[in-house]
Amino acid sequence: MLILFLFIIGNCFAVTRPASVLLGEFMQFQLPDIDDPLGRICSRQSWRYCLQGLSISSKESNRSGQWTDVPAFLQLITNNNFWLKHNWFSLEPDRHPGACCGSQAAWYQSMGQSKGLSPEEYLNRLTDYSLKDKNLVYIRSRYDHNRHTNVVLSVGFGKGNLSISGTHSPQHNYTIIRKIRTSLSLMYHPLTESQFEVPSESPGSVLTFKIFKTFFICPENPEICRQEQLPNNLGSRIFDIGRKGFGQIY
Repeated sequence: MLILFLFIIGNCFAVTRPASVLLGEFMQFQLPDIDDPLGRICSRQSWRYCLQGLSISSKESNRSGQWTDVPAFLQLITNNNFWLKHNWFSLEPDRHPGACCGSQAAWYQSMGQSKGLSPEEYLNRLTDYSLKDKNLVYIRSRYDHNRHTNVVLSVGFGKGNLSISGTHSPQHNYTIIRKIRTSLSLMYHPLTESQFEVPSESPGSVLTFKIFKTFFICPENPEICRQEQLPNNLGSRIFDIGRKGFGQIY
């Protein structure tokens, strides 16, 4: 295990940190999309969503980073497949995509340790799925000329003002395209699609964290929502899951 830790520590400095941080604090999710580099990697692991990490813009405390932070962080996220249970896959295109744990460690160092958070504090915030203070604050999209819509690639929920990046057409609405597999077999089967329309004006009034949690997070990870009352029509969709479980530890 020590050798694994040292290997990952050596490699996590080479992976890409989040390019920029918006003001505020938010959970960031990547959606599967084969026409987007990150979305393509995500689609190999899940047809619903991939957790990218928790983005924090402000210093949270005067705590100094310790050399034991990364080994402790790695122990926490590998214990009982923590990273796998939260769809926290590496989205690095050239460094073990879909695996653990270099990319995740880099996110913690950039967005947690540097902000004064211990591994435990960062992970507690990262996995806070409560609805409090979870507004739509980030959308990354690509404009699809064939569909005439802005396909949503990544979303962020938390505290802050809404920021939109990527290519988009202001006069067209946003669309989340969700893939649904037609069989529980691990072999390839044709997929069906469902679309969730989000208005271009005030998208946060429709795409709330409650909606995202109910129809994207809970069906794939029902243990996260086990203590909550889910919509009656969700029961038949519990087995409509992606390929989660293919991830590996590196």
